[in-house]
Amino acid sequence: EVGRVFVLSGSEVVGRRVCEDTAGVFGQRLLDAQGSARIADDDLTLTVANLPADTAGYFLPSNGTGVLSFPGASSGVLCIHDPGGMGRHYDSLQSTDVGGWFHFRVDLSRIPTPTGLTSVLPGETRYWQLWHRLGASSRFSTAVAVTFQ
Repeated sequence: EVGRVFVLSGSEVVGRRVCEDTAGVFGQRLLDAQGSARIADDDLTLTVANLPADTAGYFLPSNGTGVLSFPGASSGVLCIHDPGGMGRHYDSLQSTDVGGWFHFRVDLSRIPTPTGLTSVLPGETRYWQLWHRLGASSRFSTAVAVTFQ
């Protein structure tokens, strides 16, 4: 649902959504970041809701944004296309629960990039988006941007 924020109990929404306007057009699910933008707290969880149960996917991190429609054989929009490349949180590979939820706690000292793992630094803005299977194809969630302190 466009505009609806799903908050884990005891958490606070951080960051801002990116590409939210594509959600209604391409059926993208909404991604939220919850916890804290303070690096010292090391408390950031990515959450996507309303997917079919047992949907496989993982999160993509990036240092920038750029819109790429229908990348590869995927449906929808990749909102975090960065000329420097994107990482893949292969450790976030999972399937949704019976309620259609993905939750992934991000380790801010181990953000994947095309050249290896990096740590988040104060003042940096990082972006995430979920890639997930959808039948014989795949799709993306909306994206989220978090500027860290």
